[in-house]
Amino acid sequence: MDMFTLTQTSDRWIACCRACGHEQALPETSAIELSAEGVAIQCERCPSQEPCVYPTENAAAPID
Repeated sequence: MDMFTLTQTSDRWIACCRACGHEQALPETSAIELSAEGVAIQCERCPSQEPCVYPTENAAAPID
């Protein structure tokens, strides 16, 4: 199970930690780069980490 849920806002990607609920902005990455390479995430509040997370198809729709 992925420890993070990725969502896209109009200008950036947000990772939400499923363990503690903390939301953090990811570094500037295009949707194409993120889909191809994935991203390593370490939660800023708890020890949760994920070595390579890819967005799901429904996460690619920007949220305003």
